[in-house]
Amino acid sequence: MRNIGRVWNSYFIRLVLSYSIMAIVLIAAVGGYLFSRANGLMVGEMTRESNSRLTTAEDYLEKSVLRKFVDGMTSHYFIGVEPDLKVTLYNLLDSGWDGHMSNIVTLNKHMNFILSANEGIANFTVFFKQGHYVVDQKYFYPSPAETPDQPFINGLGTVTKQRWMERTLPDGRNVLTYVLNLPYGFPDEKAKGFMFIDIDRAYLSRALTQVMNAPYERLYVFGEDGQPLLQTGPDDSTETEHVRNALRSASDGKVTIERASSGNKIIATLRAGSIQSASFQYAIVRPFDTFVLSSRQFQQQVILSCVLMLLLGLLIAFVVSKRFYVPLKALVSTIRGLYQPNAIPAKGINEYHLIDHTLHYLDDKIATLESRVKTNQLTNYLHGNVAELQSMSLLPHDCVYVAAEVLMVKGDGETFRRAYLDSGHAVSAEVAVTGADRAAVVFFFDPGETDPYEQVRAELTKFRSVSQLAFAASIGSAASALEDIQASYRSANEGLRYTYLLGPGMIVSAASLQELSKAPYPFAYGQLKNAIRAGHAAEAQRFIADFAARSGESVRLDVVELSVMQLLTALSETVIELNLNHIVTSSELFRTEKKPTFAETVEWIRTLATEMADYVQAGKTKGHHDMIHRLKTYIDEHLHEELSLDVLSEVANLSTSYISTLFSDVLQISFTEYVTKARLKQAAELLRTQPTMTVADIATRVGYRNSQYFCTKFKAKYAVTPMQYRNSWAGTSAPELETE
Repeated sequence: MRNIGRVWNSYFIRLVLSYSIMAIVLIAAVGGYLFSRANGLMVGEMTRESNSRLTTAEDYLEKSVLRKFVDGMTSHYFIGVEPDLKVTLYNLLDSGWDGHMSNIVTLNKHMNFILSANEGIANFTVFFKQGHYVVDQKYFYPSPAETPDQPFINGLGTVTKQRWMERTLPDGRNVLTYVLNLPYGFPDEKAKGFMFIDIDRAYLSRALTQVMNAPYERLYVFGEDGQPLLQTGPDDSTETEHVRNALRSASDGKVTIERASSGNKIIATLRAGSIQSASFQYAIVRPFDTFVLSSRQFQQQVILSCVLMLLLGLLIAFVVSKRFYVPLKALVSTIRGLYQPNAIPAKGINEYHLIDHTLHYLDDKIATLESRVKTNQLTNYLHGNVAELQSMSLLPHDCVYVAAEVLMVKGDGETFRRAYLDSGHAVSAEVAVTGADRAAVVFFFDPGETDPYEQVRAELTKFRSVSQLAFAASIGSAASALEDIQASYRSANEGLRYTYLLGPGMIVSAASLQELSKAPYPFAYGQLKNAIRAGHAAEAQRFIADFAARSGESVRLDVVELSVMQLLTALSETVIELNLNHIVTSSELFRTEKKPTFAETVEWIRTLATEMADYVQAGKTKGHHDMIHRLKTYIDEHLHEELSLDVLSEVANLSTSYISTLFSDVLQISFTEYVTKARLKQAAELLRTQPTMTVADIATRVGYRNSQYFCTKFKAKYAVTPMQYRNSWAGTSAPELETE
């Protein structure tokens, strides 16, 4: 398989194949044209031969066989060959059958004679309208009702005269019928009778078979309505349907040729009918290989010629390819001898691919060397090694220079360098890679340029939009000499640190950084510590939000870093004071202090402060609930006694104000309201369960000394008096008690 792949990849083999394919295409085009011409000739020959056969069948059927029967019928009765018979027929037309039986017998005998003398006649019949009787070659019928052919005879006045029509006799035979008006030539409305003759279609099929005399050929004759009338050979319903479909697309008077669906037969069709017959349609089905055609011989000659031309074309392709390949092979050998194995591709590719790869390799080598030289020169400028570049200068003299340092968010410095050099720019510049994810750009302007910073900013912003690269950039100070580029680059490097404060998408200049404030804002970090101690997460978040806003307002980076350090120190003190080491330790606070950006640092601090305050608040809330539960239990057990904040203060050892605040914060209700609610609830329970107790006793039991005051408070609560409440409970329903 390896050898096959090596042979296939050889350019010589592909060259031979290319010329061979070209020869094959040309020969196929010429051969196809000649073959199509041969097909046209073949169709013409088949059309002419089929036309001859169909015309023969048409002439024999319509102008010989059917014409014979029509001429025989008219000559005996209307043209004077036998005048006595004509007189006999006309006499019968003008009278009834009574008294003319001798004439009827004479007519019958003559009709029987005609039938016996002419093979193929199935019936010969005359209908007399005057006497309303029928005579055929066998019988005399006093009435049409007595004849087996009564339906047809009754409709003779409406059928088309002097045209052959197909029909089926009462005995089942299929015939062609020809009808004449009597007297001959009279119109239907003046006719005194009708004469018609029936010809057996089986006889006509046999006659056509004898005339066509071709066992491999089948002739079909269809009627005007597309139904098959005659055919030579056995029935084949599938073939008959194919022929009928072919006749639908045939043209009158023209032979049409088409190939049958089986592919090995030809159907030739003709829509004809030129005499008094109906418009018969003819078709011949014949095997394709029975045509003796000169065009077929021409086709064979075309195929043989194409084969010979193909062989010759392949030989010429081989010779021409060999002539082209010899110098190419010498060149490939030279290339393989000049370059190291790792500089050329594997032997699996062809020769032209090898040459192309070599040229690309050399081009990449040259571009790499040029890039290295430029990078080294530019690096020397950036680091102040100008003395080494006296003999060859990458940058022009007597310009204004601005260095910019780029930090890639995604990608590397080489990606930036290639993309920048491949795009067009309004400001001249040179680019060098200074780190894995860094690159330096040195812009140079005419000496009269007064505001290079904005041009550099606009250039970098436009390039970022066009290239879709994500990077941050810092623009250094302007330099008026090559020796000062080092200072510009140093300030650009310093400004790149501001990505911590301004984000990874910043483009900032050293000039704008000089305008930032150096004075720190006097934050009261004790407020944050107090908010965490009190468990107030919202206050802690507000402090940190204010810290972020004020620290980001035109403040130098070192000031911001100092403020962040002070904020973390306050958090560390709070962690130690409240023993919150399970949330974050002091060492972790300072170890993870340097987040990528100031915004991320603030968000991290806000999360920690919120978590601390929530933890403190959760601890306080649990203690409050325990105390409230204790106080509620005491109140429920001492409702009959005097209850006040002073009493609860002594019981719980807490101040009255603190107890009042607990009720308001935890139960969202005042102490007095809670006591009133508890007493009335207990009174309602006693009214339901102790029917023997008086209202006054119940009032005393729940702590009311004045029963009238008790009734007033109860009605205000439940909208009924105590007695009404008790009665309603004993009857249907009572108001529901509120539950705690």
